[in-house]
Amino acid sequence: MGGAPKSLALLIKSLDRKEFSPIVAMPLRPGNSGVRQLFEDAGAEVIEERDIRPFHGSTVAPCKDVKSRIHATLSFPLLVRCARKLVRDIRPDIVHLNSTCMVAAAKGAHDADPSIPVIAHVREPILHNWWGNILRNLNKKHVDYFVAIDKAGLDSIGASATPGSVVYNSVDSSLFRTPDEGVAELRRKFGWGDGDVIFLSLSRIAESNGILPFVQAVNSLEANLPECARFVFAGFRKNEEGYGKAALEAINASRRCSAMLFIDDIVPVLTASDV
Repeated sequence: MGGAPKSLALLIKSLDRKEFSPIVAMPLRPGNSGVRQLFEDAGAEVIEERDIRPFHGSTVAPCKDVKSRIHATLSFPLLVRCARKLVRDIRPDIVHLNSTCMVAAAKGAHDADPSIPVIAHVREPILHNWWGNILRNLNKKHVDYFVAIDKAGLDSIGASATPGSVVYNSVDSSLFRTPDEGVAELRRKFGWGDGDVIFLSLSRIAESNGILPFVQAVNSLEANLPECARFVFAGFRKNEEGYGKAALEAINASRRCSAMLFIDDIVPVLTASDV
């Protein structure tokens, strides 16, 4: 489970129930039961729809190949239709998109009722290429307000009459606890020596996050690094392809770097690491 649904769940949990009754529409996909449970535990009513599909075009999800772009294009009207029906049935006061890639839902919402304000979360910067321009212009046309998690994301929208602001991601402190195991025991569990200094990366395995050049830099500078320095990159899937596969191969060939699979519970690994 990535950071976006967790961030949304925290927003839902923080809502004033005297003012808002949250309803989340999410993709109907195998393996999404954990995400649904997350939203329900936060206090939202959850609706699952098969036609909720992204129109990617950001630095994290660039939609590079022809197949992905065809899929995004064909999926767009399906989400428009789906959102139009949901808005007509539910009659919400506000529509919130958890990412700019859900922009088709903004069009569907305004098709159903042009007066409903649509807010879009900018989770990562939109690409500055012709494909990114399509996503950018669709958002400018159909979204009423942007909320970005950083200035780079908001700036990527470009000059627009549509207002926006930066609201940095918050952290649910209740998720952080003292692990049942001690630090020394956790470090042994992860295969880290007592004298190692562990630099931990929890960023998504994506080209925009620069994991591959980071590993290459570590390898090229190894002779200048303290012997205790170790670099751990968490977030890999079992069957990586493309960029993830290249990064994993570079890590496996490194004496200083190691890879970890995607982690749902990050508290133990955070506790055991140093930086």
